[in-house]
Amino acid sequence: MIGYLESFISIKVICVFTSTAAEAESVGQILNANCYFVLVAHNFLPPHELDNIQRQWNTLHTTDTMPVLGMP
Repeated sequence: MIGYLESFISIKVICVFTSTAAEAESVGQILNANCYFVLVAHNFLPPHELDNIQRQWNTLHTTDTMPVLGMP
């Protein structure tokens, strides 16, 4: 998966969809461990955390902090 994502290095944002919230959390942990800036959103998060994720997603980022959004 990491190699596949790196083929999109010129893209500023990437969305990864998973089947469950647990899978989204696992993918987020893997990507964080590989130096990606990851936002994980799912319907089990409190509203204030979802608001924070939305704010971060809509903030401009440089290519060295390319956000990846993981969600079920």
